[in-house]
Amino acid sequence: MKRILWMLVLVFVLSVFTTAFAYAAKPAEVWMGSYMLMRIRADYKGMSAKDRATLIQSRANNLTKCGGIDLKTIKVKKMGDNAAIFANKKLFATVTPADAKANGDTVMALAKRWADTLRKVYPKAIPTSPADCQAPTKKMKPANIPKNMPTKSIKVK
Repeated sequence: MKRILWMLVLVFVLSVFTTAFAYAAKPAEVWMGSYMLMRIRADYKGMSAKDRATLIQSRANNLTKCGGIDLKTIKVKKMGDNAAIFANKKLFATVTPADAKANGDTVMALAKRWADTLRKVYPKAIPTSPADCQAPTKKMKPANIPKNMPTKSIKVK
C-alpha cells in the first residue's frame, strides 16, 4: 500500500513540474547590431515574452538611427514593483519581478545590468559611416500590445 501511495505522489509531483515548464515563457532576445542586449524571459500585462522583446527590439532599432543617443541619458528608475530603463528620456524597457526572478536577480540589479549592457553595446553597434545611416525600409510593429500598455514616451524628471 505504501508503495502505491509513493508512486501516486511521485506521479503528481512530476505532473506539476511538467505543467510548470510547459507554461513557462519562452525566452526572446533583443539585439543591437550583432550584440545581444537582453533576454526577455517573462510575460507582462498580457504581452508574451516574445511580444515584449519585439517592442524593445523596435526601440533598440530606433536608437541606432543616425543622431543616436547620449549615453548619459540611459537611466534606471524604480516604478512601483518594476524598474524602467530610459534612453533619451524615453522608455526603453520595463523590468518586472518575473524578469528578475527568471534571471536570479533583483528588479533593480537586473535593470542596472541591462542598462550597463546598453551603454557598452551602443557605441559598438551604431552606424560608422554616412552610407550606413539609412532609414529602415519597414517599421517593426509588435503584435498584441494591450490597450493599457504605454506606447507613448514617458518623461523622466
